[in-house]
Amino acid sequence: MGIGHERRFEPAVMEIKRLLDENAFGNIMHAELAFSHDKLIHLPPGSWRTTKEFAPAAGMTQMGIHLTDILIWYFGKVKSVYANTSSRSLGWETAMLWLFSYYLKLA
Repeated sequence: MGIGHERRFEPAVMEIKRLLDENAFGNIMHAELAFSHDKLIHLPPGSWRTTKEFAPAAGMTQMGIHLTDILIWYFGKVKSVYANTSSRSLGWETAMLWLFSYYLKLA
């Protein structure tokens, strides 16, 4: 069950899932997901997205959870995770790198 993971229903995300299910890309050896937009550039002062209390993992709390949901939906059960964070503009962990290993079935 996933609550609030509506990003997987965006047309482009659903189309990629369809293509993956049809093996249109062959054996997937690497995948990288990102959201590119400027929705967060002009946040009002005090926005929950800029407070450690409500967004303790910064980008992971805001958008990364959606990307994680999509990756699991695309590729299935995660075998292992490596993560590294660093502090930037907000004074707590705002930059993150996650590496997921999957139990992939190769064609």
